[in-house]
Amino acid sequence: MKRNVIIMSAIIIALVAFIIIKRRKKKMKYFSIKELCQSEDAEKYGIDNTPSEEAKSNMENLIVVVLDPCREKYGKPITVNSGYRSRRLNAEVGGVDTSDHLTGEAADITGGSVEENRKIFKILVENGKFDQLIWEKGGQWIHVSWRGDNSRHIMLEFKNGIYRRIDSNWENVINN
Repeated sequence: MKRNVIIMSAIIIALVAFIIIKRRKKKMKYFSIKELCQSEDAEKYGIDNTPSEEAKSNMENLIVVVLDPCREKYGKPITVNSGYRSRRLNAEVGGVDTSDHLTGEAADITGGSVEENRKIFKILVENGKFDQLIWEKGGQWIHVSWRGDNSRHIMLEFKNGIYRRIDSNWENVINN
């Protein structure tokens, strides 16, 4: 009898902890998983771009920790050019086999111009929550990824087919 009471008490405590954690979890405000999965290329080529539950969870973390706070501070809409990619879609668009897009941990975003992308990049740097932050092709768009506790906090420039680190020189790079 005493053992059953202890087991029931442990179950109740676990359920209460689970409910508290779920309620604490921040909600997505500006971006959605659907938005991060939408792809003109997938539609064009008839590719199923449905994410796994793990990828959905990763996208939710990316949205709550990185994208929504950026959008909040930026004060204007931000367009997602590319978010989650299935393996087939990633291959079709020429993505690398190790892309964070495959796991739902990355998005390519833009404010619509190089000048607006400069503002967004600065906000992302200030927030400090990113794995990779890449200034793509002279600022045509920004790649941002988030791997939670495994994030490396790397800043890169991708230009003329070459990636180079810009961690200590990022302001000069994005302003040129």
